Amino acid sequence: MIGWFRRWCWRESRPMKIWRGDPLAWGPGPDRGTAVTIGVFDGVHRGHRTLLEALSERAAVMGGLETVVVTFDVHPRRFFDPVDGPAMLVTLSRRLELLESVGVCQVGVLPFAEVRHLEPEEFIRRVVSGGLNARAVVVGEGFRYGAGRAGDVDDLVASGRTHGFRVDAKPLRDGEPWPLSSSPIRRNNAAGELSAAAGLLGRHHEVPGRRVVSEGGDASTMAVEVDWSMAVPGSGVYAVTVGSAGPGACSIGGTGRPLRVRLPDRRTGRVPGDRLALTFIDRLRPASPGGHAPPVITTADLAGARRLMGGSSPRA
Repeated sequence: MIGWFRRWCWRESRPMKIWRGDPLAWGPGPDRGTAVTIGVFDGVHRGHRTLLEALSERAAVMGGLETVVVTFDVHPRRFFDPVDGPAMLVTLSRRLELLESVGVCQVGVLPFAEVRHLEPEEFIRRVVSGGLNARAVVVGEGFRYGAGRAGDVDDLVASGRTHGFRVDAKPLRDGEPWPLSSSPIRRNNAAGELSAAAGLLGRHHEVPGRRVVSEGGDASTMAVEVDWSMAVPGSGVYAVTVGSAGPGACSIGGTGRPLRVRLPDRRTGRVPGDRLALTFIDRLRPASPGGHAPPVITTADLAGARRLMGGSSPRA
């Protein structure tokens, strides 16, 4: 990873700034301009990080521009289809944390409901040029923007000539023979193929949840409610970590049901508060064919989780 791609905005060593609402109120941008990229960035996976590295490189070459990520408060496809739209890999708050962790200077969170009607040139005028004073825009090769996804990279290049910014279109490959995207990560998660998902994501997959009740007299098992709009793995028993409580096992029985998490040695008491994040390491075993109830977590599952996670960290 290049030297200036760090937790802090590399140029001024300050925390990332977050803009929300009307993009015209974000500006005026810095006099020297900004280097901008645009996208949902769900998961901030390896392909996204390749793009963000290219953004930092372009910003440095052009004299130290501030890097800005423009993203959306909701995935556009989920906005139009809240039931069958894509399951999200991370929440918006976690997305912002991940973007800050790789050194982005500023993030603009667009309210998708309010900008979805903008034609491509109006989007550039209001957001990229008017709100951010962009001097460079770095996007993926298949980038589309504006109402009905009408704008493409060629349109962006043409707008750059008008508004005074250069455009770099990059393949999101990170050494792979094909572009990396969030869709195969979601498919791998749904199939319980978490090692494959982690390889594309660049870290173990996390699902936020809320502890609702403890089960069993030994306080070793808890029920966890999750938001099923998130990319919850498919049915089965998984090796997980829960904060600092160490390795455990999670049972998933199907959409809408609370997850069951069992930790050894009465460790559920070590999980502070009701809000938690489950970090999924790998699947220990699938659910029984035709089964509808969550699989029962056995001592063998816990032993398998401990063996599997001998050197794994809760949050990669």
